[in-house]
Amino acid sequence: MTVLDIIGSAVGQGFSSLVGSLGGFAVDLRTAITGTAPLDTATRQKLIDQATALQTQANALQTSMMQGQIDLDKLDASSTSKFRSWWRPFIGWICGISLGYEFILQPILAWGSSNFHWIAPPSLDMTTLMPLLLALLGMGTMRTVEKVNGIK
Repeated sequence: MTVLDIIGSAVGQGFSSLVGSLGGFAVDLRTAITGTAPLDTATRQKLIDQATALQTQANALQTSMMQGQIDLDKLDASSTSKFRSWWRPFIGWICGISLGYEFILQPILAWGSSNFHWIAPPSLDMTTLMPLLLALLGMGTMRTVEKVNGIK
């Protein structure tokens, strides 16, 4: 062995020792900052398995809750109570009458009030009525699609 080999070997060992020491220092520094040691592979896999099991349980619970709501909706829909089954037509008629008044009757009465010196009839607040009417029309359309596709 020559002197260069001895020096090279010493430098190589010193370099690998230095890198190993820096790696250990980094782990120690992380542990000191976070208060936790890095996870080994077995512990990490155990945590992943637990998270997967919890997600599976959460999905099953959500499915169960959705099925419960579907069953409740079926019971509600099969009710013969007028209080329960007539609220949609009632809201629909209110929206339809209000829309007819605002766009047909109120302009005619306003024209008549200017010609015959009546008090002008009030106008409705359409900023609250239109979202309700459009939502009802949208839900009615969705229900029609369900009936066409055979969904009860």
